[in-house]
Amino acid sequence: MRSMDAKAIRLHNLRRLIGESGTQRKLAAQTGVNPAYLSQILSRRTQRQMGDDVARRLERGMGKPHGWMDVLPSEGGPGYRMPVLASTGVFREVDDPASQYGSQGQRRRNAQLEAAPAMVARLPLVSWVAAGNWADAIDNFQPGDAETWIETTRHVGASAFALRVRGDSMEPLCPNGAVIVVDPEREADNGSLVVVRLEDDAEATFKKLVMEGGRRFLAPINPRYPVLEVDGPAVICGVVRQILIDLD
Repeated sequence: MRSMDAKAIRLHNLRRLIGESGTQRKLAAQTGVNPAYLSQILSRRTQRQMGDDVARRLERGMGKPHGWMDVLPSEGGPGYRMPVLASTGVFREVDDPASQYGSQGQRRRNAQLEAAPAMVARLPLVSWVAAGNWADAIDNFQPGDAETWIETTRHVGASAFALRVRGDSMEPLCPNGAVIVVDPEREADNGSLVVVRLEDDAEATFKKLVMEGGRRFLAPINPRYPVLEVDGPAVICGVVRQILIDLD
């Protein structure tokens, strides 16, 4: 078998799981992985790399042992050969997967790792126009209205939603393209990051709320942009509870 890197191995095994499930959508439903995330991994255009948490979730959902996503079938038989990181920084194959997974030493190392936060909610990713009218439209919202669904580790209200950030006014804290989790049921305080719709605007905006002497201001993080005073009616659509950023 020719040498493959970690990303290629996981991609290969993802395709195997899709074959077992029947379709990509069925695999996503069975494992609880966002179907859009799977599409990004499979796409040659985005070439997104699969994270460890998703790999483990796919294994659990499909009844595979821990580490299955990092294993290739061996040409020499029905067993597996485990790719491990060599000292040169490339992957090599070994014939004894137990030396890498399931050994007593490995279990001790795993016990020292901090568990990742559990996903507790799936939220619709909506447009900025929809966000500005969320309070009025929430009762009529249907799953098909969302661009996609976003998973969050934060405990948020039932009406929470997600938005994809546009522009650089909140950099470096929140760059263009990041996804923010917005909770309309959270009360905004001085210093809260909020999504707000001003009276004459069709779309909502994302800024930091500053309250001083009875006056309200919307402040960007990026100093290149001005601070705006809210001198008319405004609707706080929700408080930002989480920022999700892809680094690849």
